[in-house]
Amino acid sequence: MTKPAAVCSSLRCGHALAEPADRCPACGRPTWSARRVAVLGCLMLGLGLLLAAGMAVLVWLLAPGLLNPGMADAGGTRFTGTAPQGRQVLWLLVLVGLFGALSMANGTWQLATGRRSRPMLVATLVLVAAIVFTAWRTVAMLKA
Repeated sequence: MTKPAAVCSSLRCGHALAEPADRCPACGRPTWSARRVAVLGCLMLGLGLLLAAGMAVLVWLLAPGLLNPGMADAGGTRFTGTAPQGRQVLWLLVLVGLFGALSMANGTWQLATGRRSRPMLVATLVLVAAIVFTAWRTVAMLKA
């Protein structure tokens, strides 16, 4: 598969063009150049890598204290909440890490194909909804 010179900015249409154009011939929406799609892909790949790696480090460092409330960790700090609260915080961190991993996959897809992916966008939106719900639940649990 060759990379297109431009793609329609509408994910619904997603028409790929062999020649650069200002408007999509299929739907009339503006197009994105292959360069713009590649730059966005690089940005998503880089930010996803930072987010996934950062969350992995946080989970690694915080898990012992969050899973064993009241016990001092290597730095002498203690988590004063309950075990269910600690698990909820870890679950939120894991979901954010998964969001980073999905961003990496989406960026890699864009770089490889020169196109955006509608299924990855849907998966990202579902994951964002799960993160928002989990964050709301985590705050409610920590306030209780």
